[in-house]
Parts: sequence; C-alpha cells; structure tokens
Amino acid sequence: MRTQHVDVAVLGAGSGGERLATELAGRDVDVAVVERRLVGGACPFVACIPSKAMLVSAAARATVGAAEDLGATGGPIVLQPGAEAFLRAVRRRDEAAAGHDDGDHVKSLHDAGAQLIRGEGRVTGAGSLEVVGPDGTTQVAFDHLVIATGSQAVVPDVPGLADATPWTYEEAWTARRRPRSMLVLGGGPVGCEIAQAYARFGADVTLADASSLLGGAEEPEIAADLRRALEDDDVTVLEGVDLDRVEPADGGHVAVFGDRRVAVDQIVVAIGTRPRTGGLGLERLGIDPDDLRTDDRCRVEGADDVWAIGDVTDVAPFTHTANYQAAIAAANLLGEDATADYRAIPRAVYTSPEVAAVGLTREQAEEAGIDAVSVAFDLGATARASVEGVAAGRLVLVGDRSDRTLVGASLAGPSAGESVSEFALAIKARATADLLADLVHPFPTWTEGFGPAIEDLCDALDRGALDR
Repeated sequence: MRTQHVDVAVLGAGSGGERLATELAGRDVDVAVVERRLVGGACPFVACIPSKAMLVSAAARATVGAAEDLGATGGPIVLQPGAEAFLRAVRRRDEAAAGHDDGDHVKSLHDAGAQLIRGEGRVTGAGSLEVVGPDGTTQVAFDHLVIATGSQAVVPDVPGLADATPWTYEEAWTARRRPRSMLVLGGGPVGCEIAQAYARFGADVTLADASSLLGGAEEPEIAADLRRALEDDDVTVLEGVDLDRVEPADGGHVAVFGDRRVAVDQIVVAIGTRPRTGGLGLERLGIDPDDLRTDDRCRVEGADDVWAIGDVTDVAPFTHTANYQAAIAAANLLGEDATADYRAIPRAVYTSPEVAAVGLTREQAEEAGIDAVSVAFDLGATARASVEGVAAGRLVLVGDRSDRTLVGASLAGPSAGESVSEFALAIKARATADLLADLVHPFPTWTEGFGPAIEDLCDALDRGALDR
C-alpha cells in the first residue's frame, strides 16, 4: 500500500472538482484528485455536451423539414428516415463528447500540477482516505477534504419498472439506437429535452409527469408554452399522473397510469437526481451522508476542514453552479474570504424553443414573504418574430414592490439560455425595474421585446399586482 500526504484531497473530478484542483494546484497547493470514472464528470461525456449535440441535430432536422414554409425550396424536402438520421447524429454526438476519452481533462490536471488517483475513494478517519484502484491501494492523508462526487439518477421503486431495464439520462444520451417508441418519466428539463430530441428523430414519444408544470416548476405560462412546443413535435404529454406499475408485453412494456395503459419499447426515467454520498465513509467525519449541508463558503456544516461543491450539495445542481462553487471553495482554501450568492444562478431547458429562468417565480417570491407583482409579455409581438415566422414564446417578470427590484425572470423563446443572463445580472446587482426600463435593446432582436415587458413591470409596481 502506498502512502502520501497532500494539502487538499478532492473526491471527484467532475466539472467542479477539476476546476477547483486546477485552481489550487496553480497556486502551489499540493492537490490529489480521486476519480473512479471519467475526469470531467458526466457533463462532457454523458450529459450536457452529448445532449446538446443531439438536440442541435434534431433542431436542424426540424428546420429542414420546414424549409418550404420559409420559402427556401419549391416544395417539401424528403428527409432521411428518423432511425437512419439518428445514427448520423450519433456520430456527430460522439465527436462532440470526445469519444468518451478524458485524456484532455487528465492532461489539464497534470499540467496544472495536480495529482490524479484513479479508483474508489473512501474516508477511513479524520484526515485520511483510502483509494482502491487499478494500480492497487493508496492511503492519502490530507489537511482538507473537498467532496465533489456529483449526483446519480433516481429510479423509483415501482412494481415492474426495474425488470423493464429503464434508461436514465446517461443511456438516453449515449444510445446508439433509436427506439420506435419511448415513455419518458419526468417532465423536468432533462425529460423534456429527451422527449423532444427523440420525437424529432421519429420515435413515438409519451412524456408523463406527476405535476402539472413542465420544465422544472417554472411559471405556469412558460410551462404551457413548453407543453405546446412538445405537442407540436407529436409528443404525447400526460400531466398529473402517477406510474402504478410496468408490465411486460410483446417484447416491450406497458406502463399503467390508473386507467391508462401506454405500450412502449423503451422507458426512460428522468424524475431527478440525488447527491452521490453513499459509500464514501463520511460518517467517520461526523457527516450524515443523507443530510450533507454546506454554508455560504461551501464548507460542510458540522465538520472541520471539509468542503463540498457541485451536485453533491444539492444546491442548483448545474455545471455552472459547480464551477461557481469551485471558485468559492478554492478562494477560501487559499485563505481568502469568499461567500456564495445563489440568487442569480440561471437555469435552462434546451428544447426548441429554449426555456430559461433566473431568480424566483411569482409563487416562490410570495412564499418568501416578498410583496411581489408579475407581468407576462408575449414575445410573439416582436418584429423579430414576424420576420422569422415563429411563435416566440413569452417573458414573465417578477418584481419586489418594496424596493422596485427585479427578483425573477422566466422566458421561452429562441436563444433564451443566452438572453437570461441580462436578468441574472439585474438580480445579482439588485437593479431596479426603472433602471432596466432605461436600457436600449437593438432592433429587431428577441431582446427588443424585453423593453415593453419591463415597462409593464414598472406600471405593475406602481399600481400593484396585475391579474395573470
């Protein structure tokens, strides 16, 4: 058994762990990173990057199919069959995901001066952990520990579901075949993206969710826009339903929702994730693995010299949050005083149209005791929408009457994931609606529609809540 001592041990080399280790090693901190799978984590290989590559290919297929309506052709274009087009998109997807080769990520760590230890890491006591890997066992003593082990998909305990061998997001975004029919359980961002992508490649898709709001419990108007978009792509949407059981049938499966039966070839579970904390030995540090909490410096509550970043914290579980937390934790480990502010972390659904939001919904604001008002504006009323001939969606803004600041924004429309940063900055800076109303947007753009919406918010703040 090899034994060594480091200043900081990092459990997990996902986006957050990789960034933190690189930052610290570049500042002459002795860092060891423990990773059991791919350096870089799920995002570049089985989640963010491959999913967006498939969504782009699916969107291009939809655009080509609409070429006649856009005046680009003299007649309809005959598209390649969906199953064949899916295989071509898979090749492009795998190129974007670097063929699941984490060599560049490993090189980045090495060049920064961080040490990578491959294997399963487990805390064995205060200031020590053991890594069992392909090269044997390594005992690592550390002054500080950073937990960056990410999250794992939740698969509900429903009779017959396990026997159906369901996919999670990982299998859905790395699949090399397109099922003829698919049931997606979960109408959050991941479920909606999977449903639309596969439907655009010709699969018969049903999306089922226990709630009545798609896209991650955003504003009702936005959820309704998202539902319409999915239905336009022939996705059958079932809202407010619970899966009772799954039965085998003719080489496929039948999902039973009360009196409704849905026959499909493949089931995908996309109901959410949970922090990956089991089997890490955190109990030896006085940490409850089922209740890991961090303060605003990313330090684990109730533990000395232990930090946590990324999805394992269950705080706004996005790659950009993990990278943000990595910067906060690194600063504190370097002796600086940095605190995290999560008020303006944006979130996005990369469907067509995109959905993006930041801050609080109207309901969340009211639950937080904020004297909130909100307005909804139809972005289809913009000049850009008439030029492109698309239903652009809408923008919902939430303001605080007490100080006239913006506290939330949700939008559905082209490039929503890009545009939402304007509102993220406004919330971060505690900008007033009056200041935002004075901002000039270029014409004709989608953001040009933000001006009238902000003016509506100013009017609403002046006179009180508007009926929605």
